[in-house]
Amino acid sequence: MPKFKKRPLIGYYNITISQDWGFLPWRGMLKAAKSHNIDTISFIGEILNHHDPLAHQSNAVYDLHKRGYLDGLILWGGHFTANLSHSEVLDYVKQFQLPMVFLENYNPIPGIPSLLGPNYDGIKMMMDHLVQIHGYKKIGFMGQDQAYIGFTHRYQAYVDALKAYGLELDPRLIGPWLQWVPVYDGRSNDQWLDEWLPKAMDAGLEAILCLADPIAWWVIERLNGLGYRVPEDVAVVGFDGFIDSKLMNPPLTTLDPHFEESGHYAVKIIVDLLKGKKVPDKVFVPPELFIGRTCGCFDLGSMHIEESSGDKKKVKKHIIGNLQSLLPHEKPESLEKLHDAFSEALQNKSAPSFLGILEQKLSDNLKQGIELTPRWQEALNCLNGVFVHSDRVLEKQVLCHQARILVNNASVRQQGSIRYQSIARALTETEVSTQILNNFELSKVLDLLAVTLPRIGIRRCYLALFDEPFTYKFPDSLPDTARLVLGFDEFQRMDLGPQGQLMATYKIIPECIYNAKASSHWLVFSLHFSEKQIGFVVFDSDVERGVACEFLKVFISRSLQSVFLIRERTKAVENLEKIKARLQSELKTAQNIQNSLLPKIPEHPLFDIFAVLKPSLSAGSNFYDIIENPRGEWFIIGDVHGQGIYAGLIMLKIQTASHLLINKIPEIRPHELLNRVSEVIQENNIQFNANKVISIMIFNHLGKGVFCFSGNSLQFLVYRHAKGKVELIEINSSQERAMQDENIPSNEGRVALEQGDCLLGFTSGLIKAVVRSGQSFGMNHLINIFQASGHKAAEDLIDDILAELHQNDLDEDISLMAIKWPFNGPDLL
Repeated sequence: MPKFKKRPLIGYYNITISQDWGFLPWRGMLKAAKSHNIDTISFIGEILNHHDPLAHQSNAVYDLHKRGYLDGLILWGGHFTANLSHSEVLDYVKQFQLPMVFLENYNPIPGIPSLLGPNYDGIKMMMDHLVQIHGYKKIGFMGQDQAYIGFTHRYQAYVDALKAYGLELDPRLIGPWLQWVPVYDGRSNDQWLDEWLPKAMDAGLEAILCLADPIAWWVIERLNGLGYRVPEDVAVVGFDGFIDSKLMNPPLTTLDPHFEESGHYAVKIIVDLLKGKKVPDKVFVPPELFIGRTCGCFDLGSMHIEESSGDKKKVKKHIIGNLQSLLPHEKPESLEKLHDAFSEALQNKSAPSFLGILEQKLSDNLKQGIELTPRWQEALNCLNGVFVHSDRVLEKQVLCHQARILVNNASVRQQGSIRYQSIARALTETEVSTQILNNFELSKVLDLLAVTLPRIGIRRCYLALFDEPFTYKFPDSLPDTARLVLGFDEFQRMDLGPQGQLMATYKIIPECIYNAKASSHWLVFSLHFSEKQIGFVVFDSDVERGVACEFLKVFISRSLQSVFLIRERTKAVENLEKIKARLQSELKTAQNIQNSLLPKIPEHPLFDIFAVLKPSLSAGSNFYDIIENPRGEWFIIGDVHGQGIYAGLIMLKIQTASHLLINKIPEIRPHELLNRVSEVIQENNIQFNANKVISIMIFNHLGKGVFCFSGNSLQFLVYRHAKGKVELIEINSSQERAMQDENIPSNEGRVALEQGDCLLGFTSGLIKAVVRSGQSFGMNHLINIFQASGHKAAEDLIDDILAELHQNDLDEDISLMAIKWPFNGPDLL
């Protein structure tokens, strides 16, 4: 262990902490680490050997750990190593040579303990509840995924449970769909499910057991849309115990795998290994059935406790003693009152009194910020030990069940309060992120981080940059050194000089910012833009601010990319002797920005899409973008009027802001997106001292060929296949305005495409261009070409349009995007 380290340092590898399945184990790990006085450092990247080359840049963060600076390592096997074979996983873990624990690893590795989730046993518990408590016989299953072995175990448990209960395995009641996996026959996922559900109901479906909570949310949404009631017409249950499931109305009945306890146990195993203790190869974390309403279970208060007798004085002292150890924040006389109320309730003297006292205590604990579970659940287990006459056992179970529902509901409120507080913090973090995004000088970005991050509760941070951006691919190695350019703690900012200080990347935590007095919990993220690795950032963050760090690293990466672009321009200007050469270099840089940010045209199962950008000699800033999103595809086409790198950087900001807003606020509408992007660009115009005029056209596919659109001062065309005619649609008829104008039009409309219809978006450069005859292209000429070629494939249509242009260089950029609905193969007629 390095001399400056006073406590063990445990690493954690996972692909996210912003989702419950990643966040909850991390939270449990941090709590356990604090109790054991251990430091943690969490490396958050992507799935190893990901098919997307951009994801490899996130994975560079895993290569930071070298040369024994970690004392233990926790790896999330469920997703982190999902793309590796068993032999590849073995080769990967050999490099560490330190105590390790795997979470959700179903291919055991000799010498490495595994914490396994209750995939099989959890489904068995859920099936027992549906069959034994509710008497359901026609139980369906929704969702299958062969890529994740834990999911296959869940489905197998469903099949085995049906067999054990002598129930039929009815293929009509089994749906293989996952809403995040696209359907490729022209129908949407919702359409698939809307067609399947009525057929399953006709086959006698009584309950649906869903592979995961998000699938259950989806199923309930579609059932409601079809007019079915949950749970009155059909019960729906999930698996994961996500917070959002418990906040639903009605709450979802789900299997809580106790992700947080998994993180806690993982740290305990590492501690035992460090002490030389033997640990089991496999550890199963017991799950808990969260009873909501979607299974058809009763609400609190709908059951009645009948008369009972029985004296509990013999065990009273023992029970109160146990309660005191479980609830040290409660006074002994208060616990005695609770015990007596419970005993009286079993004698049917005052059942509501016990529940009322319990509810008041839970409310008081909420106000004091005391975590309710598992303290109160254990306390109820303790009360459940009160002796009763044998004929009152059922009544005691009912009373405890009602009390557990009270505790569960209070716990849900507590989690909801935490979530809402996180949202409030997110608003502040968004303001910080916007400021970061709008700076183009490294010193200003670093100054801003040093000032604003402590305001949102991030006590310590350091940021290191590689001397030159590069492309990383797993399992490459990172450079041995990086330049530490920012470091601060709760007391002061480090003086690193204008060039920063060279540091060894493998050290992870530089000695100069290590705090020996208090335990630290670090989060490490790769900083990259597109396929260029820039550096890494390390935050010392608690549980409440961890998710914010995951979002902040995106903004920091985007801002640093702008810094590097500006640096490239500055170097080019300094090295060129003539103004003409300087301008040419700048224009080339702008063209590189423009071309590098154009998205790859996706092969879409529903659309025939093609887009093209014809740059002008003066390197303007036309652009188009295609953003895929679970709530519908987005198509953006626009023009930043003006030339050169500054116009190109505004274009970069527009695209960056669009991506971030759509991913962070999936329900955002086109006119709202336009307004939010306008706010981001406003400060840029002032900073550049330029009055840039920007035209944007935004389309959001809502499904089934229906598009919601918005924009400012643009037009588009629609070819109606059935009529063989072209429609001209005005987005807004007012004059083009600068983006900083507060009266930017935010009108919004809808357009529906039928079989064979085609939507054509274009920038004004096309209308102003010159055709072969020497005349302006003009709108009428475009309509005539579109009407003649609208029946063709999207690429052929655009080729016909471009063929009319004069061969000389263009005065303005031209962007064209054709979207044909639906796509039925080469023969679109």
